[in-house]
Amino acid sequence: MKKRILGAALLVAIAVAAGWNYNQSRNEVPLSDLALANAEALAQGETDWGNCTYYGCIVDFSSTCNVYSSIWGNLIKVCPNMRG
Repeated sequence: MKKRILGAALLVAIAVAAGWNYNQSRNEVPLSDLALANAEALAQGETDWGNCTYYGCIVDFSSTCNVYSSIWGNLIKVCPNMRG
């Protein structure tokens, strides 16, 4: 009789834990536009590709993209691992 009660209690405990885990996984935390902008700004600083793509360079790990001024023709930026 003790084994049946212990088994039932264990089964109930597992069901409660599974239900709680399922409920926790469904709760999504919405991020504000400011939080998303901050995450994007932090990720932008990891590489300089954001500035390079602004100038028309694209990722290519075998080239270097040199960005020149359209007015004076001087070198503005060197973007390694990119081509343009």
